[in-house]
Amino acid sequence: MLKNKPLASAEDTLVAMHDLIIKLKDVYSYEILAMQHRDTQTFLNLQPTKELLSREYEVRAREIQARTTSIKLADPALRAKVIVAQEELDTLATESETLSLRMAEVARRLHERLIDAARYAIKQEKIRYGSGGMMAEAAAGRPIATAINEAI
Repeated sequence: MLKNKPLASAEDTLVAMHDLIIKLKDVYSYEILAMQHRDTQTFLNLQPTKELLSREYEVRAREIQARTTSIKLADPALRAKVIVAQEELDTLATESETLSLRMAEVARRLHERLIDAARYAIKQEKIRYGSGGMMAEAAAGRPIATAINEAI
């Protein structure tokens, strides 16, 4: 998918970039839907494609930067089409980032709750001994298995 060779004309470069942006917009749209529906598997399945397209996008963007003079002389309608597609991609990328950050925060809070619950559970099950070496009152009523009881 990644094509590192520069294209022959400015128009070819713009057409390739436009096609690439359309593919990236599709990936971002599916990614956003997956996040909205909490479909982790689809989200994860999209990441390799997104990575490949993003790399190719970077190559094409550098090519456009290197060919600024000839790009400015290219068909104005084609340039406008690429600009509009780029703006739409930026909007989708921003929405995806916002949803990703929100999901990361939800995961962080869930993780904290699970850790707190585990600590609380351990604290509740812990046998406590008083200063005289005797079990504290809260734990004294609980049956304790010993080697002798298990052997009998």
